[in-house]
Amino acid sequence: MIKYFTVLSLVSLTAMANNAWYVMDKAPQGDVPFYLKPNNKPVELAQTEEVKQETNKSPAKKKIAKTASASEILFSPVVPEKKPSMLVVKSKKQFRQEVATEQRLNLLPSYSNSVEVEKENQQISNFVEQLKTDTGLQVISEEVLPDAKLKKNKYGVARATIKRKMTADKVTKTNPIPDVDRIETLNIGRPKQLSSKSFSVPGLTNLKEDYEKLKALKSPSTVPNSVINKWKKMRVAKVKDHGDFDLKELVKADALVKKIEEAGYAITQNTVINEKALHKLFDEEMNFMQAELLYSKGDQCHAAAGIYYVLLSAKNPHYRSVAKLKLGICSHKMGLFTESVKRLLSVLKEKEEGAKREALKALLSDLPLEHQLEIGKALTSFRDYHLLEEKDKPAFNFVIAKYYADEDKFAEAQKYGLQVDKGSKYYTRAQYIVSVSEYLLGKKEQAFQRQNEIESYVKENGDKEDVMSLVAISKARMNFQRRKYKDSIAEFLKIDRNHPMWIEGLQQQAWAQMMVKDEPGAVGNMHSIHTPFFKHVYKPESFVIRGLGYINLCQYADAYRSVKNLEFRYKKDLASLKKINKENSKKVFNYYKMAANYLANPNKTSKLSAKVLREAVRQRKFLNQQDAINKTYDENEQYSFLIGIIDKDIRSYARLRRNAKKRKNEIQAQLASIKTNKKLRKNKVLWEQQRDVEDFLIRYYGFRIDNYKYAKIGMKKFSKNSQKTLRNRRNGIKMEASRQLAKSFKKMEKDLGRMLQNNELLKYEIFSGAGENLRYRISGGKTVGRTVATTSQLKEEGFNWEFDGEFWEDEVGHYRSSLKNACPKSQRR
Repeated sequence: MIKYFTVLSLVSLTAMANNAWYVMDKAPQGDVPFYLKPNNKPVELAQTEEVKQETNKSPAKKKIAKTASASEILFSPVVPEKKPSMLVVKSKKQFRQEVATEQRLNLLPSYSNSVEVEKENQQISNFVEQLKTDTGLQVISEEVLPDAKLKKNKYGVARATIKRKMTADKVTKTNPIPDVDRIETLNIGRPKQLSSKSFSVPGLTNLKEDYEKLKALKSPSTVPNSVINKWKKMRVAKVKDHGDFDLKELVKADALVKKIEEAGYAITQNTVINEKALHKLFDEEMNFMQAELLYSKGDQCHAAAGIYYVLLSAKNPHYRSVAKLKLGICSHKMGLFTESVKRLLSVLKEKEEGAKREALKALLSDLPLEHQLEIGKALTSFRDYHLLEEKDKPAFNFVIAKYYADEDKFAEAQKYGLQVDKGSKYYTRAQYIVSVSEYLLGKKEQAFQRQNEIESYVKENGDKEDVMSLVAISKARMNFQRRKYKDSIAEFLKIDRNHPMWIEGLQQQAWAQMMVKDEPGAVGNMHSIHTPFFKHVYKPESFVIRGLGYINLCQYADAYRSVKNLEFRYKKDLASLKKINKENSKKVFNYYKMAANYLANPNKTSKLSAKVLREAVRQRKFLNQQDAINKTYDENEQYSFLIGIIDKDIRSYARLRRNAKKRKNEIQAQLASIKTNKKLRKNKVLWEQQRDVEDFLIRYYGFRIDNYKYAKIGMKKFSKNSQKTLRNRRNGIKMEASRQLAKSFKKMEKDLGRMLQNNELLKYEIFSGAGENLRYRISGGKTVGRTVATTSQLKEEGFNWEFDGEFWEDEVGHYRSSLKNACPKSQRR
């Protein structure tokens, strides 16, 4: 005989051991554990720290610790898989103390009604006293312990084992475990019940709600055991194995159609299909579609541009106009500004407003410095202002103002410069153009006031373009013209020493110092320029200023050394300039060759000295022109870079296609294995779908590869054509730069010749003054000098240091001569 046993675990329907579930006077609705106040309103309980910590430590116990509805807590059986978390309920005294603290925070006095404040304080005091005298929770019924004979599991839940003997002959394959006829009634105990009044809190808002008693629904009629027994004895025939079958043949078409017709679905409208002739895409249409698909992705301009270039020669005029616009936009995004500006400006001359709007938006979104004058000139004739977006207006007005200022049309420059909005990134430069235009139009006071406003604006808001030094130079020169020499000197001192105009500003500052009889300061500033830091700087004017300063101090020996230095250093340069200008009067391009050779190798010997060449190439116009030339070389290299990106895309998609083919082959092998392993038949449909997906990807990747290969061909053609455009533009800029250099060399020859000619007059002045001073001394005249007042005040934290022959970078620009005025009292200058 073989014995079989059935073990059943009986779980309490109302509680589990070691858990404190509390039954209230009434069963309110809700989603969380609650307390009930005397008015029977539910108040949500927060989980205690112990429950939260237990939940965080053991994610598997979150089901036990989470909140549940009241009916689930009170009446649902709970059979835990693991030991549940403990829901710790604080004592009544602790809970009321916490509520009292919260009430203190929520009922802080508003300081508007002292009577209400005193009343609230009295309520809180009474509640605290009540807490001190509270005795505890109110128990409705005590805990009933379970039958002591019952065993308990490790969770403390009562359980019983029911045994029934069966003979082996009654055990069958389909019924290995015998049925249990009856379960005995057992005493499993009952937990303690608490009154909801124990959890009431005085002073809280009345949350009373009306609850209806649950109404019992009519139960369905019971099924007799005789019927159930018949069901148990029924046997279902096994499905025979019919082997392989085709899913398509599983449901016959005729039978399926008949069932659908019998369903009686109402069809409101029959769809009429009008078949049309298939339109095969021509090459132009296919190319246009490919270009549009690439362009729509936003980051595929390097490929779309090549196809758009091919479409420029399309027969369809619509394709040509779209290709011109979008090739220009893509070129602008990729930094090919020579091509983009040319094409986008041509779009502005067309009639299509949508294309004009897009072209204008692209041009003004990024204004390349080397093309600003070209764009400004083209926009002067633009009249479709309604196509301008609000955010593009500052750039539009600025670039036109800059063009007019370069053409010396200052009234127009002022007009457009004033239309640049405050806060725009072009605002400070536009205001500077307006200020200079006003000054040259004779509005000097207005121009000076605008310069002050620019300075204040930059100090407050900052500016990416450092215009403070330009503002300082402009204000200094304006003050000099207004004969406010001390204010002029103060502005010259604001020029940053790293600014290209610093040396020129220092020389102009010295002239202002000479006008206020501060010769020691002027001589000291020229001493700064004559330090070894500036030995390659073209500075003949500084020797003239230094010589005049010494003459005014009657220091004739030093004055003579200065004028002789001018002759020694620059007489040969004057002769070289005359010879170069004479030889290249009809060969202007040679000027650029000389400048380019110097820039490429500054140490290489030339017909002109390095300081003369350096002075010519540091001029603002030439530097801008040379920068534009350099940009053409950069654009030339950009095409090779873009073709390289297309090659990279082709390799990337080729790799994806290889991987897709590999996966398809693996799936084909899995499908083939079904013939030998029928258990894999269930995966057939899935594998076939995966195979179809890989087929689609292979075709898609092949399509993309063909797109990029065609785009590469177009980009090569685009690059070849652009080389000619860049070469022509480069040569044109070089010719402009050559003319600019020719002007600079001729001006240097003229100015240097005049200075050396005036140098002879200075020599005469020196000899004359020295002889007169000598005769005065021989006759017994006194020449005790006096210290000349300085125009640049020494800062309180500054010091005066004697020059010891060493040069320090931070001292440059702050030298002063210590020579006294040696002129006779009757000739004090």
